[in-house]
Amino acid sequence: MESSPGNVREPVDSRGISQNLVVHFNLYRDYFNKLLNKDFNSTNTFFTVEDKEKIKEAYEKAHHIREYEINLYWSRLNYL
Repeated sequence: MESSPGNVREPVDSRGISQNLVVHFNLYRDYFNKLLNKDFNSTNTFFTVEDKEKIKEAYEKAHHIREYEINLYWSRLNYL
């Protein structure tokens, strides 16, 4: 029986958070500090539901802009 990507369990830390997510967050900590206007270098700073919504909105906007750029590229290419 083959396992699909949805059935693979990722390793988690003591808080139950995916280790891949922790690594990603730590790599881009400066980005998240600016995006959420918080200092995640402090141990007293916590991630909230509102923070999750801001990140989701930022990724949706970036995705929309990327789709627009791709559409422009193909539009220009079709006129050649």
